[in-house]
Amino acid sequence: MRATPQQNSTLDPRTLGRPVHLLGKFAALLRHDLAERLRAALNRRYRAHFEISEVAVARLDEAADTHWLSYDSPFGPIGFSLDRALLLCVLDYRYGTAAGTVKDAEHAETTTEERLVEMLGRQFASMLVERLASLAALAGSSDLAAPRRAAPPAGAWTISAQLAERRHDVRGMLRLTVDDGTIERVFRALAPARADSFAAPVPLGAALQLDLRARLLEVQMPLGTLLDARIGDVIPVALGPTAVLVDDAPLFYADVAEHKGQLCLTSFQDVD
Repeated sequence: MRATPQQNSTLDPRTLGRPVHLLGKFAALLRHDLAERLRAALNRRYRAHFEISEVAVARLDEAADTHWLSYDSPFGPIGFSLDRALLLCVLDYRYGTAAGTVKDAEHAETTTEERLVEMLGRQFASMLVERLASLAALAGSSDLAAPRRAAPPAGAWTISAQLAERRHDVRGMLRLTVDDGTIERVFRALAPARADSFAAPVPLGAALQLDLRARLLEVQMPLGTLLDARIGDVIPVALGPTAVLVDDAPLFYADVAEHKGQLCLTSFQDVD
């Protein structure tokens, strides 16, 4: 069986050293937000059947070739575009126009369409602002001013969502864009917490813990004397220097003293 050569992906030098793997987590959060917004704003209100199949976050390598709106936000400009087939489908549900309008996207754009796409753009751009504010733990309003017609520049980060409406059999793309500074905020918010590399080092004497055992005494006596011992007998002993052990290895010798009812070690001597 002949193997099919794999297509090599082009390395983007602009992403070197950046945690682009976190964009998958960001896309998953946005997919949840978009699904909730579609359900609340369109499906439940108009009994529509809009579904979202995939969300991806990537750079816009070329200049945008579709109609875009730009909304100023606390996180910089947010671009919005919606394929016209999807817009006309929303128009059908909202105003009860003929179902054929969804398929007929050749006529000139009407002022009704312009007002509708501005309203939808404000809703989805506000949704994105709310998600960014949540990641950055910031409080503030997500209300946006009137948009302007402006295509995002090449290199902007684009959130592309594939949408479909089952009842009218319509498919298309919803896109949002943010600038490089906003993506940097996303990277910082989603990166796992790291220990402070500039924290003061713990001294070795405090970090290294040893288990010390003191051998109080050793007595050598004949086996016969031990066997003849009875209850009440006294075995005379004298405390001398005590061996202090670490894992059965002598570390130093010390004298045993009594202090406030407790035995203590003092007068340390090195092991020869």
